[in-house]
Amino acid sequence: MMAFRRVCARGLVRAPAARTLPRAAPLAAATCRSAPSSLPAGSRGFSADALPPLTSERYPIERGDFGEVTDEDLAFFKSVLPEADVLVADDKDGSGLEAFNVDWLGTVRGRSRVCLRPKTTEQLSKIMAHCHSKKLAVCPQGGN
Repeated sequence: MMAFRRVCARGLVRAPAARTLPRAAPLAAATCRSAPSSLPAGSRGFSADALPPLTSERYPIERGDFGEVTDEDLAFFKSVLPEADVLVADDKDGSGLEAFNVDWLGTVRGRSRVCLRPKTTEQLSKIMAHCHSKKLAVCPQGGN
């Protein structure tokens, strides 16, 4: 400190030392890692008995001017993909596709009636072109 005062007294300005962001305090990091949870490990926050509300019921969101998936659309998807990669919901509310319709936090739920699992860019391109021509809404998901 004394050396710094001498330099300043002579009119010289000392360059400030480079600063780095402080590291998280070990106590805070330990607290975050061990935060108690009322959910069992690996739980998504919902069960088959208690699904989160539909997004349309929870938030005042208006559906855009999109088409509805028809049997003709399903036939097209099955012509592009193996039948095992075309998953269809049990009803119009998306029952049977909860794993794809519930967000990762388990707080809201969509009502997609179809889940397609293309493996190649060619399959994806055909699906997207079809959806665009029929004005079908698409919710991309990947890498999970």
